[in-house]
Amino acid sequence: MRTICESVFRLGLFAFPRAFRSEYAAEMISVFHERVAELSPLGAVGETIGVFSAGARMRLEHRDARQALIVTLAAAMFATSFALRDVDLLRSNAGAGRIDFNAEDPAGVFTLTVIDGRPVGATLNRVPVSPDLIVARADSISILRPDGRTEVTVAFDAARGHIAWEPRQPQSGGSR
Repeated sequence: MRTICESVFRLGLFAFPRAFRSEYAAEMISVFHERVAELSPLGAVGETIGVFSAGARMRLEHRDARQALIVTLAAAMFATSFALRDVDLLRSNAGAGRIDFNAEDPAGVFTLTVIDGRPVGATLNRVPVSPDLIVARADSISILRPDGRTEVTVAFDAARGHIAWEPRQPQSGGSR
């Protein structure tokens, strides 16, 4: 995403007059490169739009204000649509995203966190489970006890579009 924004930023520098670009473009690119590392993706898109707008204003500052506004808005719309299209393309290839599954059964509460299709965390009764005790299979994820026995298995039924598990029984001693 950052390299895309940097490419669009460089393109946006062409909105500035040639003399200005010759003198300041290298420095502007350097500053942008430093800033983009600190910004969120949306902030980077904002900076990219800003270069189009500033360049168009500078180029048109001695022209009719209405014409300058139209050109600035057109440049900002172009940059925004280009950046958002690329963000959507990146998201479509990014994987499944994040799923936080929270459930409760007679034995207590448990959670499961899956990022891009891989289990990355779980809790049993609000106590974190070691990652090596979370086992993924083709259509299910099991949370194991320290002795290796299965505590709970969460399964995805693709045909019905449901997530299910066999409810655990309450632990002896009445505590969860």
